[in-house]
Amino acid sequence: MTLKYYLGKHKVLVFVAVVLTLLSIIGQTIGTMFWTPMIDALARRSTSTFWWWFTIDTVFSLVRFGVGQIDDYLQTVATQRINVDMQRDLSNGVANQSLPEFQKGSVGQYTSWLTNDIQQIDTKGLATFFNIVMYGGGIVFPLVSLIWYHWSLGVAAIVCGLIMTIAPRVLQHKVEQGSERVTRANEHFVNVAENTLNGFETFLSFRHPQEIVRRIVAAAGELKDTNLSYKRRELAVEVLTYTGSIFAQMFLIGLTGWLVLRGTLTAGALMTTGQQAGIVFTSMAQLASLLVVRKAVNPVFAKYAHLNFKKTPDDEPFTRAPVGFELANVASGDAEHTWLAPISAKVAAGSKVHLTGPSGKGKTTLLHLIAGLTKPTSGVIKWPEAPAALYLPQKPFILSASVRENLTLGRDYSDEQLWRVLDQVGLTPRIRALNSGLSTKLSADGVDLSGGERERLALARALLVNPGVLLFDEGTASVDAQTAETIERQILTNSQQTVVFVSHAQRSDLEPLFDQTIEL
Repeated sequence: MTLKYYLGKHKVLVFVAVVLTLLSIIGQTIGTMFWTPMIDALARRSTSTFWWWFTIDTVFSLVRFGVGQIDDYLQTVATQRINVDMQRDLSNGVANQSLPEFQKGSVGQYTSWLTNDIQQIDTKGLATFFNIVMYGGGIVFPLVSLIWYHWSLGVAAIVCGLIMTIAPRVLQHKVEQGSERVTRANEHFVNVAENTLNGFETFLSFRHPQEIVRRIVAAAGELKDTNLSYKRRELAVEVLTYTGSIFAQMFLIGLTGWLVLRGTLTAGALMTTGQQAGIVFTSMAQLASLLVVRKAVNPVFAKYAHLNFKKTPDDEPFTRAPVGFELANVASGDAEHTWLAPISAKVAAGSKVHLTGPSGKGKTTLLHLIAGLTKPTSGVIKWPEAPAALYLPQKPFILSASVRENLTLGRDYSDEQLWRVLDQVGLTPRIRALNSGLSTKLSADGVDLSGGERERLALARALLVNPGVLLFDEGTASVDAQTAETIERQILTNSQQTVVFVSHAQRSDLEPLFDQTIEL
């Protein structure tokens, strides 16, 4: 993942934008050359000649303005398309991670990648690239014009330019360091803000909402200090280059004046070369800064080096027939922690397994392993064919999207199928009562629904998939006892599904429905 890769991916659009940029600079250079005959005409009091060149310059300026506007729009189009590509690749990179890999980061960090980092790449990378083209052209074409007026002007401009380009590089490393600190500070701020706002209910319950403000403002202060530190480094580069630009420009104007006094050039050339010297040295000053700043995106891209950007594979449908499996000394942990002690068991196809044990013994860990969300540190899970287990998490996830999208997760199902599973979990009356039924948009985390309703919606999503193995982890903890028992009974009496069931609620009426108990 590099800036060069994305520019190459849209090479035709980028090429057209670059050509228009260069045409605009050529037009600007030629436009300044019209000043020589205009000033000379004024000196000779030649009215017709002055108005002739004045008209040409006006028309030329309008055409150059139009070209510049088209170029600006094409640069924006290229930037937006590249942004979408980068966000797609980052989304693939995040989606291709295993659950443990994903959990090493945070939602705030990944959100920062998709927003703050993209913005930084836009300003320090893409905009810098197009500016380098513009200022590069602002050096080459006026320089050719200066040489055309007199070779000594070109030589002087080149010598001054080399000095201005080399000097700022002493600060390049500090600018790169500052860029890396900015992107880390952005991640930290998003993490703090998201974590704090997720605790809104807790802070309010403890009558301490001001802590929300304090934590966010503290993180914002750290981000401010980091941004200001980076800006000071950028300013140091700019001060160094622009000071050199002023001295170089005045030297070139003085040299032109000397050539005019000698009779080598006309007085009109003084205006033209002064304008072109301004373009050349302003461009050199900007280019010297940009050549330093452009590398500021390198630390941003370096953060993604561990990601796999290949397109996430198409969904493999779950096996709908009941499937059995075997746990052979399966364990999970590391040198310091044991999340699941070694366990062995055989689960027959279609059986209903009650997974029990004290809190912290690894029930959820085992379900993650069976579902393939994590890998055991020792032992193996044996399947007759491909793994076919679906894990239903303890905390239901609700998209900020329609009820339909929350059920299908982007897959194709008919409304008839959706109503069938909603009826199975007892949500049909509630969903029909919503303004737009299945098309009703739920807010983030499903706050439009009660805790029990969110659990039932998540359960309906699992029933819609109808996997060969359903891993049920406290899926009805927030549902009232009568409804929960009805739902659980329906799941446990489905002969076409293997079920591994975790529930802390003691329902003696359901015990006969279990074929097997695994105690951790």
